[in-house]
Amino acid sequence: MPKQKIYYSFHDMPRQQPYQSGYSTEFTGLKFSRKEIVQILIAMGVLTIAFSFAFSRNRIFSPIDLNLVINYIPLAFLGIVTAFLCHELAHKYVAQRFGYWSEFRMYPQGLFYALFLAVFIGFVFAAPGAVTIFGTPNREENGKWLSLDPSPTSLLP
Repeated sequence: MPKQKIYYSFHDMPRQQPYQSGYSTEFTGLKFSRKEIVQILIAMGVLTIAFSFAFSRNRIFSPIDLNLVINYIPLAFLGIVTAFLCHELAHKYVAQRFGYWSEFRMYPQGLFYALFLAVFIGFVFAAPGAVTIFGTPNREENGKWLSLDPSPTSLLP
């Protein structure tokens, strides 16, 4: 029997259509690649530092107090875990629950701009990255929204 190939990134997978007909019956939990874990940790670290700088100022363009920045790190980390990490893991969970391969990929320029704005202006505008999904989800799997059809029956579930 041939040995099963292990893929550590969706870029290494052969091009084929993933499971398309509803919930996968073989879902065993979230799966992460090493590269994905490293990128999530980098994004969380940069965002924590950026928000620590932003929290440490009482107004935009005020001077930096490094003691306050260090004191705000635990609060910023708590915010990043609850907002950023839980949000991205929810995307990943839903995609993998439907049978798609999904991985978080950081956006280095977005992280740089978030840190730059926080340090020099005291304001955070972040685009840290996104969960990339391999496959083509159908309408129901991609999310529910109202049809573009203006008839009253299109508003029914």
